[in-house]
Amino acid sequence: MSEQNLDLVHEQERLDVVYARLDEMRQTARNRLAAIRRAGPSGSPQNRSERDSFATLYEDRIALLEAVEDRLVFGRLDFDEGSERYIGRIGLNDTEQVSLLTDWRAPAAQPFYRATSANRDSVKRRRHLVTQMRKVTGVEDEILDLTLPQSEVEELNLSGEGALLASLSAGRTGKMHDIVATIQAEQDEIIRAPLNGALVVQGGPGTGKTAVALHRVSPLRP
Repeated sequence: MSEQNLDLVHEQERLDVVYARLDEMRQTARNRLAAIRRAGPSGSPQNRSERDSFATLYEDRIALLEAVEDRLVFGRLDFDEGSERYIGRIGLNDTEQVSLLTDWRAPAAQPFYRATSANRDSVKRRRHLVTQMRKVTGVEDEILDLTLPQSEVEELNLSGEGALLASLSAGRTGKMHDIVATIQAEQDEIIRAPLNGALVVQGGPGTGKTAVALHRVSPLRP
């Protein structure tokens, strides 16, 4: 089996684990919502108000978990010390509270967008995962540690900005999609800029001003 096929198998196994956890969390939220609904309106006004609040909480939680079904995981960072960090549309932990997936909005995900060979932030490799629903269809690597031996580099799936180019060449439907997998360093800088007043972003038509603005306020959503 080729090195690329081995990478696909490895990433598919990881994706299966993440989706299994997502399914588990969805079912837990559904069960809790069903239990609240079965209880029905009863007790004091405060009890009824709390019941409605919990029902809304679980409804929102289910909606969030359903919304990330596609492109749940889109990136991975490999660090100098040997650890790895997967980046996705939400953060997920396993039952032992060990991180399975880092939310793209979290500070820990910032190197995925900003790390360069000149300022690596301890990142050795940045990997873009190309997925179709729950299947990994491709992996593309960017090497940031230029001191790696040539023999190790040759084993990687080098392609540079494949995720961005794939997005640009995709068919257009007229519907705005999130750009979390293809945010560029300059866009990330705007999205994460301190909230200390109005921020003016200038650019020509089609340069992504609206998308960046929407992603800038995304941390305000659940």
